[in-house]
Amino acid sequence: MQIITSGRNDVEEYFKRVVLAYGKLTKTPLLAFIISEDTVKIEVITNPGLTLDLPDDTKMMGQWEGEWRSDFFKFSAGELKTFVREHPDAVSYKKVWRMS
Repeated sequence: MQIITSGRNDVEEYFKRVVLAYGKLTKTPLLAFIISEDTVKIEVITNPGLTLDLPDDTKMMGQWEGEWRSDFFKFSAGELKTFVREHPDAVSYKKVWRMS
């Protein structure tokens, strides 16, 4: 089964200023598209650290809410995990990401 998402893929600033900046994403949670056999389950994730438990190839989407518009981003759980490993200083809530 194939999942096709749409949205921006320039995720670096989104990761830094939204996903890694908060311990809980209540206004703009992440979406994870989890495939099992013939079903796709869409998980709403408010604790961004739960991404660590997802397979790397899990497709994800997130929203960056702005004053005049919102942007949607597409990425994989693996991309986010790699970013966290490579940019530990960008993580504001290290306990959420199991870094302390």
